[in-house]
Amino acid sequence: VVNKMRNSQEALVLRSQMELGKPLTVFLQKFKNYETLRDYLSHCWAIENLLFLQDVCIVNTIMSKHRNSLPNSNNDNDVENHIQCEFEYLSHVFEKYNELLSVNDDIGPNLLFVYRSIHEQFVAVGSQREINIAFCTRHEITSSLNATGKDCLQQLEDVRRFFNEALLEVLALIQSMYYSPGFKAFAMQHLDINSNIDDVSSSGVQRSVSS
Repeated sequence: VVNKMRNSQEALVLRSQMELGKPLTVFLQKFKNYETLRDYLSHCWAIENLLFLQDVCIVNTIMSKHRNSLPNSNNDNDVENHIQCEFEYLSHVFEKYNELLSVNDDIGPNLLFVYRSIHEQFVAVGSQREINIAFCTRHEITSSLNATGKDCLQQLEDVRRFFNEALLEVLALIQSMYYSPGFKAFAMQHLDINSNIDDVSSSGVQRSVSS
């Protein structure tokens, strides 16, 4: 019995190590893994970076389905292709942005409202969840949003690329924490591989996650 328990524990440790060895975007495909990383970043006072990442990725996913409604839109988005993380299990966040980005004859004003909302929450100096990005990146986003309405959108090569630089900087920060010994130690204590939460979207269970 003791040997069986030891073998079971060793197998769990091995599976946990294999899970943690995956690239960040693959690791985040499971809701349980997302919870573990979210809790660790919260512990490190860096949760705002993951919340910004998920919100922008979800907005980009929604907007990619409405390319014909976007001004100056093209078929390529280097950041979308690079991240490849759609956070499908965060159904309540999708519902929020789907409602805000409901398609009509002119989606521009709705998109601009969403961008300004994300800016006020994550990018503006002194914002409630100010993310860790370079001064020049923050200044460029703020300056672009200081333009009004149609003029703001016309400045963009592709409106879906509005937060790209900030997204890459935040992703780099999260990756540095994900690959750190501190997170691996934290995850080994908290990650329950046996939960088998592989496809939350197909389970019909809506997850409630703070955002």
